[in-house]
Amino acid sequence: MSPTRGAPKVVVITGASSGFGLLTAVEVAKRGHIVFATMRDLAKSTALGEACRSAGVTVHQRRVDVTDTPSIEAVVRELVDAYGRIDVLVNNAGAGSVGFAYDLSDDDVRKHLETNVLGAMRCTRAVVRTMRDNRCGTIINVSSVAGRSAAPFLGAYSASKFALEGWSESLRYELAPAGVRVCLIEPGTFRTPMYTESPAQSQSGPADSAAARQLRRVELSFVEHARRHGGNPIRVARKIADVVDKCTRFRVIIGRDARIELLAKRLLPDEAFGRAMERFVWRPWVDGSKSKES
Repeated sequence: MSPTRGAPKVVVITGASSGFGLLTAVEVAKRGHIVFATMRDLAKSTALGEACRSAGVTVHQRRVDVTDTPSIEAVVRELVDAYGRIDVLVNNAGAGSVGFAYDLSDDDVRKHLETNVLGAMRCTRAVVRTMRDNRCGTIINVSSVAGRSAAPFLGAYSASKFALEGWSESLRYELAPAGVRVCLIEPGTFRTPMYTESPAQSQSGPADSAAARQLRRVELSFVEHARRHGGNPIRVARKIADVVDKCTRFRVIIGRDARIELLAKRLLPDEAFGRAMERFVWRPWVDGSKSKES
């Protein structure tokens, strides 16, 4: 059963307790769609509820932990039984932390992969059968510019987003014959909690070591830069809502910084691009020249 032209779509959004997920849920609901906003802990749904009341829209909330397959399948069964379809899945749930790539533990890396990659895979597996049967549907994977241009101190995050990008490309080809579209959203730096609220550090060794102090300077610089120069996240939410309405492109780059970085990476030799990253990102942040440690 596919929606008739102009009818509201049934949209599922993961990681909707804050950030892009929360804003997207409200924006998509404002456009008249039936939105199910999911999150791991419904106790954290207060901000979403307030945003919905302020916007005068209804968003249905469900508990989904993307690392727990039964919680995903239970919600998908409920919606398919009720509506006969799921039209759009927005894989937005994500994890991120700051750390030196050489110092990441298996647990650090596993946390990112479990949420950012395997979580999207689990949710997609749960909805794709009904989309294929109905021969329509859209899967929107929220990636990052870091999924195409790795950033220093975000090794595990970049690794997970690179993996999400590769998997999405494969998925795109496989689902196209069934009429199911796949879209990658690639934001740059925006003022979301991940960037503006100090991200968890991934660092082994003593907390008062030189490496730990250096990482703390990096973290403070990272947060300060995002607060000063990050874009308004509503831009990303509106762009995702546009794709919910009509998916026309596989990759959607959002943010001037993301466009510049990806263009530079495409045009410059690796060595030149690496020198630019070191000069403008790595060295100032490590030296603490972009931030004063507090």
